[in-house]
Amino acid sequence: MGKNLKGKELGEGLSQRKDGRYMARYKGKCRYADTEREIRTVYRQLVQDVESHAYVNKSALTLAEYFEEWLAGRSDIKGSSKANYKEWFKWLSAVMGKKKLQQIEKADVRKLQAKLVKDGKRPATVNSAMGLLFQIMKQAKQDGIITVNPCEGIKAIKEKREKKAVNTIHRALTKEEQAAFMKAAKGEWLYNMIDFMLRTGLRSGEARGLRWRDIDGKNGLIHVRNNRTIDEFKQDCDDTPKTETSVRDIPMTADVREILNRQRKQCREMFGNVQGLNDPVFKSIDNSWLNKDCLNYIFQRILIRMAKNGHSIDPITPHALRDTFATRAIEAGMTPQTLKTILGHSSLAMTMDLYAHVLPDTKREEMEKIAAAF
Repeated sequence: MGKNLKGKELGEGLSQRKDGRYMARYKGKCRYADTEREIRTVYRQLVQDVESHAYVNKSALTLAEYFEEWLAGRSDIKGSSKANYKEWFKWLSAVMGKKKLQQIEKADVRKLQAKLVKDGKRPATVNSAMGLLFQIMKQAKQDGIITVNPCEGIKAIKEKREKKAVNTIHRALTKEEQAAFMKAAKGEWLYNMIDFMLRTGLRSGEARGLRWRDIDGKNGLIHVRNNRTIDEFKQDCDDTPKTETSVRDIPMTADVREILNRQRKQCREMFGNVQGLNDPVFKSIDNSWLNKDCLNYIFQRILIRMAKNGHSIDPITPHALRDTFATRAIEAGMTPQTLKTILGHSSLAMTMDLYAHVLPDTKREEMEKIAAAF
């Protein structure tokens, strides 16, 4: 049974969304209304329509109408993905949202693709939006609304050969850059968090989602069980980690214990002695959950400070700490399989694709070791 925003039970098949609208759902089909009274009437009609196989007049269903139903039925995707889908669909809807599904042809899809490119959308973004349209039309075909998916055979936009993020904003810092960065970060409210991410390889959302209950001092483990992200309405929220393999335990080194001790002390001095098990380990200065914009802002401030100190480097994001951790791990001799587990990657290939670029010097050293075998 669904509830309204105040927690009141609405009954089978009824719920209220965060935007205030009510939703009626029956056997995968959805309809909407603005009031609770209206949605009850809508639900009764929906049940009757579905059971009598008169749910929709297929020839009259528009792309925008079908998208709302399609998205509501996608319980398998995270809120952040839904937010992206909504954003991409705005572009699609502006061109053909009111167009009936059965009237959309391959030529219309090509024109849409060309318009997105002309409007200055990046190739990767255009391809994502077109991929969304493909999935919508694929489902419409499975539902028997259309007989042919007009997106089939439409080629993706080729991207220019640009440097990957792992070589730019996500790149691993050299040891010299790392030392200069951490020196410039001293005194920042989130210095402990930055030091922690550098020494554990946690993603930003994982570090922001960490609670004191996840710190297992007795067994010397950090339990990664949560992730801070955004929901489909672009509001900060808790979620599960990125993938199943992202749920993991990371052994605590002595240095990491010391960082957490410093963080406890900082929280006590700022917010009082009581820190609940459900409290976030790393908080904003106003004693609330951190969002990624705050961390990004502090990174930019550190980079400016570095430049003033004569250590200017190209822009990086907090994800660079994860790549730097991986680089230092490989340099120290950690096996790729162990690194894969600590990072929470789903495959060894992913780990090596991201970090095999790392070490000209280490590659040379390893080749010298091999030479001795001949």
